[in-house]
Amino acid sequence: MVPEVIEMSSGNEKFVINAEMIGKASKFADKHNFRRECLWIRVEKSELFGARIIATDGHRMIVFIDPQSDFKGPGFNLELFETSMSSGIKVLKPLIKACRK
Repeated sequence: MVPEVIEMSSGNEKFVINAEMIGKASKFADKHNFRRECLWIRVEKSELFGARIIATDGHRMIVFIDPQSDFKGPGFNLELFETSMSSGIKVLKPLIKACRK
């Protein structure tokens, strides 16, 4: 089950963001794509309220607005993959994997 919200930190600031939106946006990423833009999710402060969550697969882009987020910026890139120590291939980071369930 996906947690409703997760607490994250950007620098010294902690904030709450919708875990389901992070999980859905992460499905746009492609670990086989050579473009760095396809390997992370962008989190930015929305001009109206909350946070904007952006992801792309190089052909399509998805944008979520989380109105309940208390994110104040600055924007940052949330990396989705890490290299497995045992196999050397890219695998989802544990936080992203938890958000996808």
